[in-house]
Amino acid sequence: MPLSRLSLEHFRNITAAELELSPRFNLIVGANGSGKTSLLEAIYYLGRVRSFRTARPKHLIQDGQTWFRLVGRITGADNAEQTLGIERGPQGQTLRLAGRPVRQLADLVRTLPIQLLHSDSHLILEGGPRYRRRYLDWGVFHVEHGYHATWQRYAKALKQRNAALRTSRNPRDVAAWSPALVQAAETLHSLRSEYIAMLLPYVQGNLAALVDLPGLEFHYQPGWPEDTGLETALAERYATDLKRGFTQVGPHRADLQPLIDGVPAIERVSRGQQKQLVTALLLAQAELLMEKSRRPCLFLIDDLPAELDHGHRERVLERLLALQSQVYVTTTDANAIPVVAGDSGKRFHVEQGRIAQTG
Repeated sequence: MPLSRLSLEHFRNITAAELELSPRFNLIVGANGSGKTSLLEAIYYLGRVRSFRTARPKHLIQDGQTWFRLVGRITGADNAEQTLGIERGPQGQTLRLAGRPVRQLADLVRTLPIQLLHSDSHLILEGGPRYRRRYLDWGVFHVEHGYHATWQRYAKALKQRNAALRTSRNPRDVAAWSPALVQAAETLHSLRSEYIAMLLPYVQGNLAALVDLPGLEFHYQPGWPEDTGLETALAERYATDLKRGFTQVGPHRADLQPLIDGVPAIERVSRGQQKQLVTALLLAQAELLMEKSRRPCLFLIDDLPAELDHGHRERVLERLLALQSQVYVTTTDANAIPVVAGDSGKRFHVEQGRIAQTG
């Protein structure tokens, strides 16, 4: 469901803006530091309820102000509209969807699937397992609606087991949480495995269009030794878990690692190939989401010319527009964006936090 309208107040360096958006392609042009990335960040926050630039939401509030507000209007497949809004101030954060308070954060996040390609996207490859788990869980969450509830059950059992490891010396207190933990973990593992099996053909299709990486394969590690069950792994690591005060095995330690001839891909690919591989991974998730749920995602690309060369820019935009994704691209130079996208949407110019539609 694309955003048809976006309202911002006191967000970063943007005092106020009311934007009517293209359902297909939105080009955001401006000098460095003008507020282009802040506009993408606002859209991202509206859909993910977190920033991709800071872990401290108070930094999103404009200097000299005490609150910010974001309001988006979403148009569904049947042209029905609903509004989602976020306001953050001294009393905390308020979320509203279709005029009602949001009780489950997942309900808002599910409403507006968002993917982001920017300068830190390479962390999917370089940043360690937690970044790849985040990538994987975004996809499973949006395709398998039971995933979130299962993850909540697992997180609760994990939290309680860790608390028992820190506060109790009685093995039975720790073991009491094993059945719930193992049951939820095995369901998570099954859902992740099924999702990966669906995803990889889309990854290969996008790789074929973007970059040639012979010998590339993906290894999924569930978070415990593959030749044993989680229950056994928990028992074997009880002593070290007790010493460290936390659980060392489980889905919270899973990884989906790209390998080339058995070696981590990050050790074999160039910087340019890294960007193309990450782009293929993100495009694959957008394609699978569209195929399984008939819902296009919003795709945010910060400084497209810096991320991809001209030929790859054109191929990526063509694939996204074919998916009916709503695309947002920032750039300092509008001429660097392929015509395939430039003539099919709207253009905005950003200068010192002021946003104006120019085409």
